[in-house]
Amino acid sequence: MNKLTYIIISIFALLFVGCDNEGDKLAEITGQAVSLSISSTDTNVQIENDGLKGTVVFKTAGGQSRIAVETNQRVWIVDNPGNQWLKIEQDETGLTLSVDVNSGEQALNTSVTITAGSGENTVKAVLDVNQRASGDPELSLDQNKIVFTPKNLEPRKVKVNSNGEDWTFKTETPSFWLLIEKEADNTLVLTPDPNATVMNDTLIIKITAGYGKLAATEELVVINEAIPVILFQPDKLIFMNAGGTETVLVAANQAWQLGEITEAWVKAVAGKDEITVTVEKNTGDNQRSCRIPVICGSNENTTTAYIDVIQWSKEDDLLVLEYTTTSANTPITLPLQGTVNCTIDWGDGTTQEVTAVKPIHQYAQAGVYEVKISGTVTALSNTDLNASAKLLTRVINWGRTGLISMEGAMEGCVNLISIPGDDFQSFSEVTTFKSAFNKCISLKEIPANLLVNASKSTNFRYIFASVSGDKTVLKEIPAGLFDNCINGEDFCGMFWGSTAISVVPEGLFDRTKKAKDFSYVFYQSGITTVPVKLFANCTEIETLTSAFAYTSLVQIPSSLIQGCTKVTDLSYLFQNCKQLKSIPQGLFEGLTAVTNCNYLFSNCELITTIPAGLFTPMTEVTSTSMIFNGCASLTAIPEGLFDPFTKSTNFSGAFQNCATLKTVPAGLFKNSPLVNNIGRVFNGCAQLETVPGDIFNCPGVSKANNSASLFQNCTNLKSVPEGLLDSFTEATGFATLFSGCTSLASVPVGLFDECKKVNSFANAFNGCTALTGESPYTLVEGVKVHLYERSTENGFKTPSTKTKCFFNCTGLSDYELIPAAWK
Repeated sequence: MNKLTYIIISIFALLFVGCDNEGDKLAEITGQAVSLSISSTDTNVQIENDGLKGTVVFKTAGGQSRIAVETNQRVWIVDNPGNQWLKIEQDETGLTLSVDVNSGEQALNTSVTITAGSGENTVKAVLDVNQRASGDPELSLDQNKIVFTPKNLEPRKVKVNSNGEDWTFKTETPSFWLLIEKEADNTLVLTPDPNATVMNDTLIIKITAGYGKLAATEELVVINEAIPVILFQPDKLIFMNAGGTETVLVAANQAWQLGEITEAWVKAVAGKDEITVTVEKNTGDNQRSCRIPVICGSNENTTTAYIDVIQWSKEDDLLVLEYTTTSANTPITLPLQGTVNCTIDWGDGTTQEVTAVKPIHQYAQAGVYEVKISGTVTALSNTDLNASAKLLTRVINWGRTGLISMEGAMEGCVNLISIPGDDFQSFSEVTTFKSAFNKCISLKEIPANLLVNASKSTNFRYIFASVSGDKTVLKEIPAGLFDNCINGEDFCGMFWGSTAISVVPEGLFDRTKKAKDFSYVFYQSGITTVPVKLFANCTEIETLTSAFAYTSLVQIPSSLIQGCTKVTDLSYLFQNCKQLKSIPQGLFEGLTAVTNCNYLFSNCELITTIPAGLFTPMTEVTSTSMIFNGCASLTAIPEGLFDPFTKSTNFSGAFQNCATLKTVPAGLFKNSPLVNNIGRVFNGCAQLETVPGDIFNCPGVSKANNSASLFQNCTNLKSVPEGLLDSFTEATGFATLFSGCTSLASVPVGLFDECKKVNSFANAFNGCTALTGESPYTLVEGVKVHLYERSTENGFKTPSTKTKCFFNCTGLSDYELIPAAWK
């Protein structure tokens, strides 16, 4: 080597040495403290919180672990203890520790020290390294976490690696939703049930090999993810054409994020539990809409829900009506009522500013005209606009005119075929819909959202009725129609005469909790069944008069009205339900406030029996006239049926025309001391054969002033018992009492002994052609006084009406003596 070369090499060597010395002293020169920490993601490595101490445990079979080293020093030193069983490989970011199989009977232990810095500015980290001896229990899993999702519930297998077959498993909590099976090949098979909740199910399975201090344990975490659920309040936003900002509250069981919005006029910003939506002004002529997607969940377990955004146009504010005229020079009166201050486009090129109600316009030519109204109109009513109402064929849009009343809005519009839903909150301030669509017999459909904004309305009386009796075409009641009618009280006659409607949807009145009047609600409609819980939430109902009268109802759910504890009027409730075959037990359970049962089951021709105790709760009833009138298939009356009716005053016609009724229980009216009207009670009971002697033996009967036609046309009645009429001490009339009883062969001669105030016997025995023996008489001081001989002189009231009392009773032994006026 020549001298020049030697000098150059020496200079470079000095430079490198100088650089190294300066690097080693960097921490000292700058005064920076040395930092050092170790970490690992391996399951067999545990590092303490300070990052300077740790433990590494290798299984007997050996293995490899990675230790990350973080320091602010360029140079750090590893103290290799020199144990042949532990191999250490150092690189820039950490250490790799490796061990082979330990075939010895002793566990292996050593320490590895990592040093950064020098002198007093030094930091050390220490790792205790252990390897189990041969024969110690060994345990590992091929995976320590299993996640099931609603879309992937297939059974999963987890391989358990152990140096022995004697391993067990258990769970910290009951595994109701997860089937865990151990197979012979050291495999756990996990089979989950679907997660039907809104929260994730988590289960920890502990797998153990060996016993006591030598036991080895692994944990397997199993997660059964719930279906992502996200809810919005509200889930639909409606903006005026001017635009604006609204907030949507978000409730979700998993993390969520906004999806991509495709419309530029809608902006959405996600908060913690809310989404703020801003809409620009709509300058166009058409309504526009957008769906904001919101994604809930993660990975493969996600669901997307949408917030619907609708923005109206200027056209949406218009009330638009279609009129169809068939002749020239036809005048039309618009149903504008209340406060009117509007502009009318009559559809024929004429525009008019109007402030008066019921504006009139004449159309020169026949045709179809769209009338557009903008501005203020607070009420609509066609009630007295007969001619114009018949020319209204469609409502195209309800608009936003400030409506507060829809009473009679389309009443009498017999050619109205369609109406729109309330898409623009047209009815948000309306308080009454009384007769709104009454007599709209051509209306084909009720929009499901017609009343979606009618939360302030209290009156829906006759809203869809057809009280005119004309045939209707409306076939269906939309489910949920009244869901937002939360302040409705009067629902009387809503579907009166809707003959084409046969089905009442479930839950129709679930939210009408303030309803008081459902009288005539389905009167003369075509319904055949009613939902079991139709009135379950309507606990304020007071009257159900004729609610189902004249329908095709075939069955009554036993719980139909059980919750209506405030109802007082059940009169005519099931009148003329000619397809109804039975009355359920417990139908009136809890109905303690009822006072009126008149005509309750009148003309229910197929009912054969009455449940015992049917009226047990109804102790406040005061009137029961015609209650089972016309129940032509009824064969018997249960004992004690009327026992609860201690306050009833009227039983007139109660079983009139029950043509197959053969027997009557004794004491039927014994608990009714206030009865004063019992006329026609068994009139027309053609199969009635016998009558108990005490049937009228109750205090109230003595005051009965109407006792006419009690057994009229009981054509199978052959005789009556002694004392049958003894309680009628105040009776004034027995007209047509046994009229038409063609089989009646005899009556007690003293039948009327206690009935001294009777002034009418007209037709009492008219047509009793089988009657024999002597006509009824009373012994007065040993002298017979027949009915036709009564007068004030012998202690009776002189009968003023006796026409045909004994007409055709030619078998009576004293028939020839009976005055002509009596026969």
